Amino acid sequence: MMERIATILVFVKLLAKISLALGFAQIRSIKIMKEEVFKRLKKLRGEFTLPRDKRMVSEAEKTLRKAIVRQEAAKLDGIKELIELMREKIGDITFMLAWDEKIKEDQRQDLFVERGCYQYLVSFFTDAEPTIKGIEKMVEENL
Repeated sequence: MMERIATILVFVKLLAKISLALGFAQIRSIKIMKEEVFKRLKKLRGEFTLPRDKRMVSEAEKTLRKAIVRQEAAKLDGIKELIELMREKIGDITFMLAWDEKIKEDQRQDLFVERGCYQYLVSFFTDAEPTIKGIEKMVEENL
């Protein structure tokens, strides 16, 4: 079971790299899509005087770029299919944990870890929208 978990973790890293690679290819579309937010972030950085506030804006820009990349990657058919497969796997594992009384405690623990890995991957691609909205709200509140 530990081999399966190690394989899943490698898979997680691979998907993250794919997402970032897609991001570099889509930098232009990102700037067009959220150009207004990036302009406001730049304006906000100019208005802040404290170094920590400027760092906060820089981190927000970086986080926004990554969230947009994840959001765009989630729209690709291959990623949609992977997300659906992982959701099915999460459901299967949850069912096994709830109803299979023959599973030993160490197997249960491995299943919890495996399910957590799948949940992380699904959220990696599907939780980008709240991040984007949160940054947009932060910008609006500070301008």
